[in-house]
Amino acid sequence: LLAIGIDGQSEDGNKAYSADFLLEKKLPNLGVVNVESEYAKYDHFGGYAGDSSDGYYILGSYLFPQVVGVGKFQPLIKYAHANYQFDTGPTPNDSQRTFDIELNYIMKTFNARMSLYFLDVKYDHDVAGIDHKVVGIGLQLQL
Repeated sequence: LLAIGIDGQSEDGNKAYSADFLLEKKLPNLGVVNVESEYAKYDHFGGYAGDSSDGYYILGSYLFPQVVGVGKFQPLIKYAHANYQFDTGPTPNDSQRTFDIELNYIMKTFNARMSLYFLDVKYDHDVAGIDHKVVGIGLQLQL
């Protein structure tokens, strides 16, 4: 699967646009590799912190072919970077860097998933948010 998307929106002089990429490749008897990325820019259009922002992420994952119990394991890693511009305030700019590591257990073709994850979020100036780290367990069910 290869997908490339581009979109844009404008209203009353406010603009937003993004471009994204997805590549999912099934390897014979070796599992599935997934790579995706996105770039987005918001100019007084909402979406993120700040009056204007732009950023990107890149994600890679690998779905093991072996079934363990009722599902398969999928390690995932993601890096994201966002820049925020503020029209008012003591510090007009801030940057956010996010690092995400997950181990997913995929069941029923992505209709059920359990996750163990670690998230590390850092800001340059702590204007848009506060540095934090999160370790968690997640459960996703789709009916």
